[in-house]
Amino acid sequence: MTEMRQLDKAEWERKVTRIKNYHSRYELILTDGTNTYLVAYVSGRSFRMAMTAAQNRIAELNAVTGDDDVYVEGRKSSPIPADAKWRIRYSGRTQRECYDNGVWPLIGQQTAA
Repeated sequence: MTEMRQLDKAEWERKVTRIKNYHSRYELILTDGTNTYLVAYVSGRSFRMAMTAAQNRIAELNAVTGDDDVYVEGRKSSPIPADAKWRIRYSGRTQRECYDNGVWPLIGQQTAA
């Protein structure tokens, strides 16, 4: 099971200062209901942005999910099967909210248990 990590004060200040003058970015996560990983922060909340982020991280996705199918949820995407194990979806948080409340481990940088 993956857990959120709280940023220390120096790391928080560095990250928040870096995003200060940029448009909001939204958290895109990979989850199976138990484990959750950060895929990317993206500037829009469309299905196309989610697909592009997933395609850019395909090697990391395969390392985590193995042979399981991964479904991408968008605001108007096709229905996802009830037995789908892995899903990529928007968490509903902005990058700033993530920095304030805790960040998920970045996919491809998860630590071995």
